[in-house]
Amino acid sequence: MDTQKGFIGILVILLIAFIAGYYFAGHKDALDLPDILPGTASSTKTVKVYFQDTTKYAVGTEPYEVAVARKVPVAKDSRIAVLEELYKGPTVVEKQIHLALVSSQTTGATLTFDAATGVAKVYLQGKCDNNGGSYSIANLLNLNLKQFPEVKAVRIYDPAGKTLEEQNLTKDSTPSCLQP
Repeated sequence: MDTQKGFIGILVILLIAFIAGYYFAGHKDALDLPDILPGTASSTKTVKVYFQDTTKYAVGTEPYEVAVARKVPVAKDSRIAVLEELYKGPTVVEKQIHLALVSSQTTGATLTFDAATGVAKVYLQGKCDNNGGSYSIANLLNLNLKQFPEVKAVRIYDPAGKTLEEQNLTKDSTPSCLQP
């Protein structure tokens, strides 16, 4: 029994060391995980989700975000899946390597996408306040959605449906609640 506990402990340490080694090597891209195991069928795909790296942000070292890999259903729109995974926040292991969701007091978001214009419209839920900070959920929403080549602009709306840039509907926009 003690040998089994020791083996599991070593495996946990090796996993943490691998993740930390990858993280500290300065890789921005998500871990390259296979979508399916050889010889098996899968109904999932891997998407990249960016979170804020609080260590890098604290010392002003860009990029402030790190991508992680998440498995999502194949049938789900990847853009929507990324937003859902973003709002789930970092896992326990991801938190241990200082990744965070800067939610700006929002609790979720819905997304519509216009393929003709390439505009992703994000409708925030809950409250919306970045407390005067220069970094907000808008940073993460823009990065997570613009990883998709078809997304040309991200328009973010507060819970009341308002955003600042009302004239040019194909330009990025954030609501006043996310302004510094």
